[in-house]
Formats: sequence, C-alpha cells, structure tokens
Amino acid sequence: MRVECVVEQVEKPVWCVEYRDRIVEVIPPPPDPTQAAAMILDSPRACRAVLDSLADAATLGTLHRGEHHATVRAAARLLTALRVAGLLT
Repeated sequence: MRVECVVEQVEKPVWCVEYRDRIVEVIPPPPDPTQAAAMILDSPRACRAVLDSLADAATLGTLHRGEHHATVRAAARLLTALRVAGLLT
C-alpha cells in the first residue's frame, strides 16, 4: 500500500486549504514463469495443489489440448520420469 498526498490548487482567494491522503493499493507484477515454477517446486504442498488442479481439469474436460499442449507434454514427461525412477507403484 502507498499513501499519496493530494493537494488541490485553487486560483481564487481561499478561506481554507484541504489536505487529503489517498490510499493507493499497489499490486506487484506477477512473477515470471521461471520464478513461479521455483516457488511451486520449493513447496510440496503448492506442487501437490497444482498437480491436483491439473488432474481435476483433465477429469472435468476443461484442460483443452490446444491451449495446454505444452502442459500435457510436460505431464507426459513427468509420468515417464516417475516410472523410470520407480516412484510409481
């Protein structure tokens, strides 16, 4: 949050000057994809939430192949890597 001082300037004789503070919400820009991936991978809970959301979207049919082609390809690579590493039973 940022507080800005607002002063109104008037060209005629003034009996009083009003000062107001305006509170402005500053929204930080979203992280770039590399930073976002690093934040997700550092937290097992966040990683699990992302994978569960992707699985739910695929189950509901809302994960469109055209829009998420790279995501589906990455998921296939992950599945293959988990099988090769023997982490899937």
